Amino acid sequence: MLFDLYKLIDGTRLVRMPYKPCSIFPSYMKPSLQSLRPDTTDSSFASYWIKVSHFGFHWHYHPEVELCYIHRGSGTRMVGDSVHEFSDGDLVLLGANLPHTWISQQYANEATDNMQVYVIQFLPELLTKTLLGLPEFAAVDTLLRRASRGLAFSDGGRYYTRFEQLTGQQGLARFLTLLSILDELATTSEAETLASPKHSPLLSRQNEKRMQDVFGYIHNHFANELSLGQIADIACMNEASFCRYFRKATGQTLTSYINDLRIGQACQLLIETQQPITAIAQQVGFNSFANFNKSFTQRKGLLPRAFRRKMSR
Repeated sequence: MLFDLYKLIDGTRLVRMPYKPCSIFPSYMKPSLQSLRPDTTDSSFASYWIKVSHFGFHWHYHPEVELCYIHRGSGTRMVGDSVHEFSDGDLVLLGANLPHTWISQQYANEATDNMQVYVIQFLPELLTKTLLGLPEFAAVDTLLRRASRGLAFSDGGRYYTRFEQLTGQQGLARFLTLLSILDELATTSEAETLASPKHSPLLSRQNEKRMQDVFGYIHNHFANELSLGQIADIACMNEASFCRYFRKATGQTLTSYINDLRIGQACQLLIETQQPITAIAQQVGFNSFANFNKSFTQRKGLLPRAFRRKMSR
């Protein structure tokens, strides 16, 4: 999460801190290391709400395990070399040092709570080898091992009540609530592994500018006409090298990735506005309405008009 926007006060409450955009980015998908130590001595893990207008691209990793629940918001989620859309109810468990970022949709309004996210973070040592060695913790041990590649769970909303409980709890009761959440996640069959088996992140605090420059530019300008040569220049690479780099980073071609962003934004506009579909197609970057319909149908399984009708019921 965008932890550098906040400072922990007591393990559950955060205050907003001034945000300074990072000036360094990755040469081969090298994310920035984040320091997430709780500013407290009476809590072994951090849990808190984040309520902001939007999330921008911020590729990072940290030694803590992270459980991230999207109560409200939508956009693109990147974990390792996986790229997926996210929406209300999205729940993801990230292992230690797994690079990730959430990038929200562009909203028509600038409400300060467009994105409402609950985050739990703890060091792997929280659950000692002795504890994980117990038969009762065998499933949780397996869960945390699988989380090294990231796990996405359906119907994250069913955990909302316990996330709310954590906010007001202290001491052993708070710790037991965390264990109950992990135990239930460990026994569900609905977890989807995110990063591919071949994913091997290059963790370095050096040479991070490329990743942030490239993806930051794409996410800020995807509605404009973008060319391979233009983006490759931003990365300071030739086109062939950039294509290999981008596919390694995302598992997609540049065109496919840009179209995913455009269709995601189109979905938002189809749901939230009554703009003509042709106008939406142009607004998100499609010069050809036929190409817009084709790309939309490939990703959503139905035409934009049918999607709007379905979502308005």
